[in-house]
Formats: sequence, C-alpha cells, structure tokens
Amino acid sequence: MNRSRLPLLIIALFLVLGGKAAAQRPVYDRGYDESRPMAIIAPKGSWMIGGNFGVTSSAQDNYKFMVVSGITSRSHAVNVSPQVCWMFADNLGIGLRAKYSRGYLGLDSASAGFGEISLDVKNYTYLRQKYLGAAFFRYYRPLGRSGRFAAFADAEVAVGGSQTKVQDARSEDVRGSFDTGFSATIGVNTGVMAYITKHLALDLRVGLLEFGYTRSDQVHNQVQGGGSSGMAANFMVDLLQLSVGLSYYINNGRR
Repeated sequence: MNRSRLPLLIIALFLVLGGKAAAQRPVYDRGYDESRPMAIIAPKGSWMIGGNFGVTSSAQDNYKFMVVSGITSRSHAVNVSPQVCWMFADNLGIGLRAKYSRGYLGLDSASAGFGEISLDVKNYTYLRQKYLGAAFFRYYRPLGRSGRFAAFADAEVAVGGSQTKVQDARSEDVRGSFDTGFSATIGVNTGVMAYITKHLALDLRVGLLEFGYTRSDQVHNQVQGGGSSGMAANFMVDLLQLSVGLSYYINNGRR
C-alpha cells in the first residue's frame, strides 16, 4: 500500500465509525419538533382582552428611615394598563395597549442630619402622571401538548408623555417646578401565560429589550426654564417592567 494514502484512509475510517456511532445514539427530544402539529393557544380570528390594575397607599407619622427622621407624609399610586389583541393567525396576533400611572406624595415634614449639617423639609407635594399608547405584535409558543400553558413574546412600539409637579403646599400662587415629558420606545417583552379557566388566563410579562428616547421641559416658579433629553438601550431583563395581568380570550368556540 502506498504510504502517502495511509493518513487519508485512517481519516476516512474515523469518519465512518463516528457517523455510525452518532446514528445509533438516541436523540434527546426537547419538544421543538416542528413536524408535529403545534398546540393552539389562541386560534385565528379570536380576540384577547385584558390588562392589569394596581393601587397602593401609605402614610407615615413621625417615621425614621436611616438619616431621615420625623417623616410625616401620605402617598398613593394608581397604575392601569388595558390591552386588546386580534389573532390574524393561530398563535399570532396584533394589538393595542394603553398605560396610565399616577403617583402622589404629600410631605408634611422631614429632617435629615449629617453631623453638624441638618436639612428640614416641610409642606411639599409631589405629583406625577404618565400615559402611554402602544401597538404590539404577539407570538405564542405552547409549552407541552395540552394547550394550557405558553410562553409569548411582544414586539412593541410606544409613545407617551408625563407631567410632574413639585410645589410648596403653603403657597397660594404657582411657585414650584413643573415638568412636561415625552418618550418614544421600541422594545421586546417576554413572558408566560396559563389558562385558569376555558377562556380566562393569567399572564406574567417582563421587559427584555428596549431602545428609547426621552425629553423633558421644565419651568421653575413660572420664570426659569430648562430641559433635558436622552437616549437609552436596555439589553437586560428589566424587573421594573414586570407586570401580572388577566386576559380573557374570545375564541368563537374553536378552542
């Protein structure tokens, strides 16, 4: 045998034996076999109507937190986010979402001390409102074969605004700081959902990817003006965007 051909024959032998071993090795099924029919979570032509709602309220009376003492305040916050989605194909939908939040803090008194330096704040109010409208595209990926559980992803385009007011509660005029903001974002949300009845589902959504632009215009005491703007990109799971909601699926009896 020609010695120059010996290495080629050895390589060919290893390739043949390796191919046979791989063919005999069992393939692990991860449940992503596209040849099998996929479970239908939301059939074509159906509607999803849902959202989330939250209310918080608190009050402090001569409360102390770290270096801040004598805190006497009251606060409340309201968050509401309705949404509707139409399925143009099985497990694929397009929809609209609105978000509104309102936060209020009334600070009667608070004192902060740093050695010989002390700072007292009295009778201030803080009010902030945010509103947003969004269009989104949603894809469901069933988990298992029951059609009860699924992961989903939303691609979202949103625009919104905000209003913030910080004012001396004792003042009878318009002294204070007033901010008006604008924001525009493109992002991806992901989450999981589970049917708890035939049509009612519980879903958990969290922000995953977002590109955004914000602008803020400020007026202080109706005399001085200022502003700020910025752009940001978020490539991490944003727990501040975590939301839990209920959704009702009107599926025309196909499910």
